[in-house]
Amino acid sequence: MRNTFYLINLSKVLPKVLMLLLVFLCINHNSLATEVSAIWWQKTFSEIDNLNIKDPALALELAQKTFQKQKGNLSDKNKVILLSKMAQHHYFLGQLAKSKKVIDQANKLNPDYKSDAGIFLLMMHGAVIDEMGSSKQAMKLYLQAVNNAKETENLALEAESYSYIANSYAMRQNHIRSLEYFHKAYILFDQLGKELDISYLKIQMSKEYSYLGDNKKAVSFGLEAVDYFNENKLFFDEVFAQNVLARSYLLIKEYKKAEASFNQIIKLSKKLKNDNYAYKGYIGLTKVYTYTNQNKKSQSILE
Repeated sequence: MRNTFYLINLSKVLPKVLMLLLVFLCINHNSLATEVSAIWWQKTFSEIDNLNIKDPALALELAQKTFQKQKGNLSDKNKVILLSKMAQHHYFLGQLAKSKKVIDQANKLNPDYKSDAGIFLLMMHGAVIDEMGSSKQAMKLYLQAVNNAKETENLALEAESYSYIANSYAMRQNHIRSLEYFHKAYILFDQLGKELDISYLKIQMSKEYSYLGDNKKAVSFGLEAVDYFNENKLFFDEVFAQNVLARSYLLIKEYKKAEASFNQIIKLSKKLKNDNYAYKGYIGLTKVYTYTNQNKKSQSILE
């Protein structure tokens, strides 16, 4: 009687146990799938960022391919992250209209502007319309990014926001205010130990000190940036650092050193397979030879 009772009850309970087990397995499977998906996206975003350091054109290509292939699998949050990165790549490549189009696409997704991606999007939006001539509206976006970064205690994005504000002042020839904000960014990046970001700042600060006539600091910052990019084989960034350094040398009539920097730009352009960078180097060399009365060399390069 007792065994019959257990058998009867087991027949009632077993289906429920199996159902619970099935639900448990489904939940765990979905959790694992979500975890794998999150890891995959993080890896993809990191790969895009690493390419951006080497060459924004390569990063843009991967970001665009990923967006097109995975559009159906992307959450709105990940779409905003990916579109923000694409906007930055277009911006670095001087493609302002394309960058603005991508930013508008991201803004339509109603991003959380206090999230990392949202703050970054505010900065990029500001940078693009700043270049397009809307400096007042751009400044509002920069300040919103700063405030949101402070509120969420995100020092890295706060520092980056300051650097965009500094660039805005630089474009409007307000070099003192520009250096003020570059220094704010520098202090925060230094606290975070971000050597790459500091090296980017050094290029900009070199230009600003040059405009203010402090050629010693201009050359010092320029050399430090060039050395960092060269040692880390970041040739895309070295091109711009060498260009800034060469122009500082021209101002203090260090023509041999300027010539060496412009020649290095030409060499780097071959590694990067980009004739536009070589053009910068050749134009620089014509100035060096013109200033040193080597007119035949100058004419030869122009031809």
